[in-house]
Amino acid sequence: MVDVNKPISDLLKGIATIELADTESETKGSFITIENTLDSSEVVLRGEDYLSRVIYQIDCYADTPKQTKEMAIQVSKRMLKAGFSRSNGKQFGRQRYMMTFKALIDENLTVYREE
Repeated sequence: MVDVNKPISDLLKGIATIELADTESETKGSFITIENTLDSSEVVLRGEDYLSRVIYQIDCYADTPKQTKEMAIQVSKRMLKAGFSRSNGKQFGRQRYMMTFKALIDENLTVYREE
């Protein structure tokens, strides 16, 4: 089991405010939420996780569909460059763009693209 919240948060800094999904903050304006929706063991050596499969949902929120799409493009570029694969992307209403990203990650937080 790996905690990738901080590395992903660091990766997305500068696009908008970043927070974990389901937090009770009252963020105004543009923001991004991240949520780990899957973290499963793929390779276990000597009783320890060596390689984990992770899926992250990343939602971009802004005032207009154009702003959410622009944020989503920036997020996607950074996540793909870091080694993740985007498995979904969809506009929800005027203010939300939802994407999911998946990867295999080892205990040193090295990302391996999952096809």
